[in-house]
Amino acid sequence: MNTFQEHLHAMVRCRTLQGLIDIARGCVGNPLILANITCNVLAITSEPEILDPRWLQISNEKALPVDLINVTAYQSALRSGSPSVTEDSTGLTVVRCPVAHEQRLIGYLMMPRYSGAPSTDEIDALMLVADLCAIRLQKDLNYVQYPEDMLEFFVSDLLNGVIRDEQRILERCRALRWEFKLPYRVLTICREAHPEKTSGSDYLALEELCRTMSEQFSDSTIFVYGNHIKAIVPVHDKTTRDALVLRDLGNFLTEHHLIGGVSQSSSRIRNLYSRHQQALKAMEMGTLLSATGPLFFYDTYSVYHCLELCMRDNDILQLCHSAVLLLETYDRKYGTELLGTLHAYLSCRQNICDAAASLFVHRNTLSKRLEKINDIIHVDLNDAETVFHLMFSYRILEYYGATSMRESYDTWMEKSPTLRHP
Repeated sequence: MNTFQEHLHAMVRCRTLQGLIDIARGCVGNPLILANITCNVLAITSEPEILDPRWLQISNEKALPVDLINVTAYQSALRSGSPSVTEDSTGLTVVRCPVAHEQRLIGYLMMPRYSGAPSTDEIDALMLVADLCAIRLQKDLNYVQYPEDMLEFFVSDLLNGVIRDEQRILERCRALRWEFKLPYRVLTICREAHPEKTSGSDYLALEELCRTMSEQFSDSTIFVYGNHIKAIVPVHDKTTRDALVLRDLGNFLTEHHLIGGVSQSSSRIRNLYSRHQQALKAMEMGTLLSATGPLFFYDTYSVYHCLELCMRDNDILQLCHSAVLLLETYDRKYGTELLGTLHAYLSCRQNICDAAASLFVHRNTLSKRLEKINDIIHVDLNDAETVFHLMFSYRILEYYGATSMRESYDTWMEKSPTLRHP
């Protein structure tokens, strides 16, 4: 299969407008912008090398300036059946291709040419992209339905929160004969290295993995969405059996160099949207904190999600226990490792032997460090509330380091590896 055929197949199967435009970028060889009839940008390719102020404005504001639309050119192109190629006031060649349904304009596809006039092949490819965008928009606007893909489209709408009325959801489930098993959890799966763009070959590989996974986990609903694999996996009543399923999922992901975020379980189908968000957030946080996969559970990372929300409006360091900040200051001043020592000691449930082993030091060395720590912070480590606040403070420091001071954070973790989340 040649490159163009790979891209074509990937575009036809793609479920998101942004993914479609990203794949199309490889076909047309130029930047692309897709907007709806109200000038809101629905998808735009990432072009870090373009410094044109207008392009940067569109990328940042996700809206097209009205004077750039040139509706007359789109209507003329719609009547003629071929894109409009014109120059704007700055001399930039812009190819405008209408996105239409039954000869009615429903969107704008624009290809600015920063390197000269477009070729015939590029024009033909752009027209094909416009048709695929129209199909995608028709689905989103409920103009048409596709029986062979209705279940996947329906589940996509549930995951993205488009449909939340439980009665309507149940009616659609019955109509589609979807035997939805409760309770369930949602998984979002992708490659270990996050690709910036999805090529045709990448998409084909994901589809093959999806088919293999569906065969192995036949009681789950699994499909490709964008550059991810989405899985809705039933939760089994027996804990041991459920653990086996998760183990098998983890082994599958490891074998195929994949990672996945895992949501909490739910017994309500209308919660698919929130569980989908949890799965995405778990994978994001696990990757951010360089945790060991392949499965990242939201239950493990919900505290970091909480810190992310707090960090938007507050200095999260002020939430730390003052004892932890004292130790951090002392370590920085004297080159000691007391902060990591206390963390290892608390993580090992205050067992000196286990903590010493995790730090690769003699227990007498650890005992002396703990005496020094006590002289500095003067807190009761037998008090459950105090220990909770101290451990929460370590999570704050880890998240703050991973998001706000990446370089010093990596150096810090090399010196005190026990601080890094497992």
